[in-house]
Amino acid sequence: MENLHTLWQNLVDDFTNQRENLLVEIRNYPPPIPACDAQFNYLLEKRDHITVELNRLQGLEQNLTPESLQAVTEKSRFITQQPQ
Repeated sequence: MENLHTLWQNLVDDFTNQRENLLVEIRNYPPPIPACDAQFNYLLEKRDHITVELNRLQGLEQNLTPESLQAVTEKSRFITQQPQ
């Protein structure tokens, strides 16, 4: 079970880092023309999606099982490397 919690923590850390990198990129993005800058809008959408996935992942902490973690990771767009 400790390996499962370590894997969960690694995923939470990875998602958090990815989200922080997106926030920095958004913050440093040149001023967009509202609703006309597709790249900026893409970054905002990506930020929102990773936030939802991170919240879902964090919600597993109290009832963490291999199956619940696998269900989240199989659906994720933000896994940078496959958990082992």
